Amino acid sequence: MPIIETTKEMMTPRKIPEYYWDASDWVGQHSIDLQREFPDHWIAVFDGQVVAAGKDLGEVRDEAEQETGVEDFYVEFIEGKPRFYPCSARFPCSG
Repeated sequence: MPIIETTKEMMTPRKIPEYYWDASDWVGQHSIDLQREFPDHWIAVFDGQVVAAGKDLGEVRDEAEQETGVEDFYVEFIEGKPRFYPCSARFPCSG
């Protein structure tokens, strides 16, 4: 007997809304301004604007959901300064 019961609905992938991809593009186009305004913050973007921002992802998601009335919106962490990450199996060091 499986530990987790699955349903057909759980197995069917959902189509990601077009506005999600638009928001992703918008963040890329405005990344420098966003880095200046929201360093080291999570932002939620919907319809070409930041609808919520903060240090706590859960609070940002809740605020964005209340603001937009939808559950699917784009969320991204805006790093305040460049960071260098160690090597990993996925991204091995060269040399």
